Amino acid sequence: MTASDELVLDTDREWSEFDGEALRVLHFTPFSSIKNGKILAGKLTEPYPHAILTLECKKVQGIIKGYVWHKIDFRHLWEVFEEITINKENEEVIIFWTKQHYKIRWMRYFSYFLPKLRVDVCRKGQLEFYADPENWQPESGERPSAKEMLTPFFSLKWEGMK
Repeated sequence: MTASDELVLDTDREWSEFDGEALRVLHFTPFSSIKNGKILAGKLTEPYPHAILTLECKKVQGIIKGYVWHKIDFRHLWEVFEEITINKENEEVIIFWTKQHYKIRWMRYFSYFLPKLRVDVCRKGQLEFYADPENWQPESGERPSAKEMLTPFFSLKWEGMK
C-alpha cells in the first residue's frame, strides 16, 4: 500500500486485519447525532454507518477509513469527540478493534452484533510508543514512565468487554 492509497474498513472481515492493533483517530465524521441520550440517525438513507473515522496505523502506510456501525461504539466516539474537549497538543484518541476481549469467551463466535471498539484518550505519541516502546522519544524530550504511557487518561468500552 502506498501513501496515496486509502484502505477502507467496512465489514468485520476488513476490520479483523487490525484486530488488537492500535489505530490513531485523525478525524471523526458523524452521520448520526445524540440528543437527550438517544441516537438520531442522520439524513442519509439507511443502511448507513453512524460515522466514518480517518485513521492511521503503524502497520500500514497511508490513510485508513473505518466505518462505525454499532450504536455503542458510536456513542463512545461521540462522547470523546463531541462532549469533552481533547487537548490536541498533549492528547490523542487511540482505538482498538477486537473480538478477543469479551468477558464471556463464546461471545466472540457470535460477535457480529456486538460492539468491538475500545476508545482511549492517551498522551500524544501513544501510537509511536506502542510501535516501538524501547526507542520511543516524546517531542517534549521528557520521557514518561512506561506505566504512564500504558495508562490512558480514560478508556471507553462496552461493559461486556474485559
